[in-house]
Amino acid sequence: MPTRTVAAAAAIAAAAIATIAAPAAAGDLRVVEELTRADLAGAPGTEVIVARQILKPGGHIPLHTHFGDEHAVILKGGILTTDSGKEIPFKAGMAVVFPRGKVHGGLTNNTDADIVMHNVYIVDKGKPLATLAE
Repeated sequence: MPTRTVAAAAAIAAAAIATIAAPAAAGDLRVVEELTRADLAGAPGTEVIVARQILKPGGHIPLHTHFGDEHAVILKGGILTTDSGKEIPFKAGMAVVFPRGKVHGGLTNNTDADIVMHNVYIVDKGKPLATLAE
């Protein structure tokens, strides 16, 4: 694959992470750091992305979907509030899975402490990591 194509794909992926990582209203209240990215062996066109996500007090995860599955493990838990006001506990050690195309997010950290998780995305290579949903 030519260097220019690889650079373009990396830029698209970085923009997708930035889109869901830093909504304009939240500023740096949601931080997503990509830790690793690799092709999934035996599955051409699929890649695995591992990220660390920190949702600071007041941080918001917008409603979104993925072109693949997202798995997350909560490292430091707390209470997240849905857009409709329902409180959902996310306990340390808890694991969650969001299958391909499932709209999820719409959550805000209304506590006074960071919520930290590791996310693993098994997604179509070359497509945006996330697509905002309504």
